[in-house]
Amino acid sequence: MAVPTVVLPTPLLPQTGGAERIPVQAGTAQEALLDLERRQPKLKGWVLDEHGRLREHVSLFVNERSAGLDHAVRDDDELFVVHAISGGEEPSVLAATRKGLFILRPDDSGGFRLDGRHFPGEVVEFALRDARSGRYFAGVTHGQFGPRLCWTDDLEKEWHQAEGPVFPEGTDSAVQRIWVIQPDETEGKIWAGVAPAALVLSTDNGESW
Repeated sequence: MAVPTVVLPTPLLPQTGGAERIPVQAGTAQEALLDLERRQPKLKGWVLDEHGRLREHVSLFVNERSAGLDHAVRDDDELFVVHAISGGEEPSVLAATRKGLFILRPDDSGGFRLDGRHFPGEVVEFALRDARSGRYFAGVTHGQFGPRLCWTDDLEKEWHQAEGPVFPEGTDSAVQRIWVIQPDETEGKIWAGVAPAALVLSTDNGESW
C-alpha cells in the first residue's frame, strides 16, 4: 500500500540514524511533518518550530512543487524538506534530489519558480553555497561511475570536477558517497564527510582534497 514519504536532506540524517526516506500517514503536509516527528522524535524542533510552523530557513516541496503546510498530500506523494540559502541578489534554494540539483527562486505568488537544473538523472547527495567565497558545491553520485565533488562560482556557467576526495594511498577504502560539505572557520579550508565514514579536508576552496 502506497503512503506519503518525507525525504530528508543530509544534515538531518544523524537525527534519524541515517534514514533518508520516512513513510508517514497524512492528509496534509503539516500532518505529514507532525507524523514524521512522532516516528522520529529526535527531529522535533528541527523542521517545525514550537508553534508547528516551518522553520524560517526551511522550505517544503511536494514532488517538485513548492508547498505550504496546508497542501493536500496523496498516498504516492514525496515531500522534500530542504534548507534555504542566500545566493545572488535574492534568496534561493538548492534542492539536492535523486533526479539532479534544482535551483529555485521566489516568485511573485509567494511560492518558488524553477530557475535551473544541474546533473539531470544523477543523485545529488548534498549541495551548498560557501557564503565566504560565493562558490557552490555539489556531491554527485552516478549509478555506475561512482561519486564526484563538483564546484562552480556561477550557477549559469560550467561545473568543475574537484580533484578528490580520495582516501590516502596504502588504504583499501574507496569513497562511495559524499554526504556533506562544510566550510571551516579558516579561509580556504572546507571539510567533506564521506562514506566509508571519514572526514576529508580541502585547503584550496574545494578544488582538491
